[in-house]
Amino acid sequence: MNILVWGAPGAGKTSLAKILGIPDRFHGDEPLAHLVHAGHGADIALVVFDVTVPAQIQAARSQLAARQAGIPRVIAAANKMDLAGYEYDVFKAARSVFLRGWHDAPPAFVPVSARFGDLIVRAGDRIDWYNGPTLKQILHGEGAYSATQTGSVPVSAAFSIPA
Repeated sequence: MNILVWGAPGAGKTSLAKILGIPDRFHGDEPLAHLVHAGHGADIALVVFDVTVPAQIQAARSQLAARQAGIPRVIAAANKMDLAGYEYDVFKAARSVFLRGWHDAPPAFVPVSARFGDLIVRAGDRIDWYNGPTLKQILHGEGAYSATQTGSVPVSAAFSIPA
């Protein structure tokens, strides 16, 4: 499975990619045309964003690049939950801002902390309000959401989190 990791500089995508064993081929501020060209043939675009920084522009860029490259699946990793005190309200607000730049059915979202490895490979106990699959489970088609399904799956259909 060919997985691309996209994210703005400082979003933590390099750390996250290293934990997952995925090559980090982008520095974060490439021209859109470069993302589209490099994305051809990819199965999944993993978009890593920092929950402490508004990400609607990153969301719009990622969606456009994925659509133009023909990438069928986009997964959003809401990183740096540790800096946000693992608060659900921060995740919810960051997801809402991210989705302002999104114009299709939303991608699956996973709140993570690359710094401590929370919800990347193992669940851990810091993000106790989230009961969905880890990022690795989603990427490898395990858990409630399978990365091999076609079309986008709304967050509410993938797993339940508090409103």
